Amino acid sequence: AGAIAGMLGTLAMDLLWYRRYRSGGGEQGFVAWDSSEGVEGYEDGPAPARTAKAMADIVGIELPDSSARAVNNAVHWMTGIGWGKAHGIAMAALGTTSPLMGPVTGVVAWSTSYVLLPRLGVYKPMGEYDRDTLM
Repeated sequence: AGAIAGMLGTLAMDLLWYRRYRSGGGEQGFVAWDSSEGVEGYEDGPAPARTAKAMADIVGIELPDSSARAVNNAVHWMTGIGWGKAHGIAMAALGTTSPLMGPVTGVVAWSTSYVLLPRLGVYKPMGEYDRDTLM
């Protein structure tokens, strides 16, 4: 159930971001946009691709630029599914079905990204972002 919730949550987040993208003048269709069509390398790729590249570099695995799109998609969806599973485990461990746990998991996932990803050079430290970006 947690994995399914993670998939649905990732899809909901993607639909929100896609709406913002289109409102800002973006022209790609949803599938092309969501699957990172046009990503050709890691240096300027989305955060999931850059995260995977940084981690691969740490352990000495060479990722060719041609894999950036596929790796981005895999990491993006695995992260969403993973947080869904963590949410399910937390609810079971705490013995709760409170709907408040969803937002709590979301805040933990969001803040974890802004704590860990700056250490990998993917994001700037949280204090360097303006309020609108963080919101």
